Amino acid sequence: MQLTERDIEIIDALTLRVRMLTIEQVARTWWEEAKTSTALAARRLKQLEEAGKVHLFSLLAHPEIPLLHPVLAWQPRDPEPDFHGLAYCLKIRWTENVITQQAVVATAEAGRENGGWGGRMPRATEQTHDLHLAAVYLTKRRENPEAASFWESEELVRLKLKLKGKLAGDRLPDAIISRPKRTAIEFAGRYVPAKLQAFHDYCSGTGLRYELW
Repeated sequence: MQLTERDIEIIDALTLRVRMLTIEQVARTWWEEAKTSTALAARRLKQLEEAGKVHLFSLLAHPEIPLLHPVLAWQPRDPEPDFHGLAYCLKIRWTENVITQQAVVATAEAGRENGGWGGRMPRATEQTHDLHLAAVYLTKRRENPEAASFWESEELVRLKLKLKGKLAGDRLPDAIISRPKRTAIEFAGRYVPAKLQAFHDYCSGTGLRYELW
């Protein structure tokens, strides 16, 4: 199968940046000018599935909430956040019931070919989170392409550490933007104050700036 530049970008996103994308996210990003963008995206993804590059599946997740900017952007020397107030702001975003959506992941073969990750669908408890982390990446890709080009998924960071013979530990951000300013990216669902504190302590302890979405 001859891959187009658009195919390569989608596979790059799924093997190096995020675990999954919904077909709607693919359509609005790579077929934004088309009147039948969702149908065109679904048809091409089906062809990529037949070529062994991706796997299509159904997920049950909360509808995508607007993610235009971080809830909190923190850097060393900033004051410690109000974790209780932050947890409340995060909690009240979830107002709708979960719905069935169509999504796509890269295959393990595509991950190996691209030097990244693939072959695992999100677990039921991860689906809403992974959908929204993908939305954060797409926002970055649209608003700050340079930063998005240096976005590395948690899986890719863990894989790189493993190849270097290093232990990743239990706490890694959802993603790291390595340049121009090294920044941790975390999508926070219904994080309680203690979880927000733990994430903050990890980043502040390693001198890492972060964005909480």
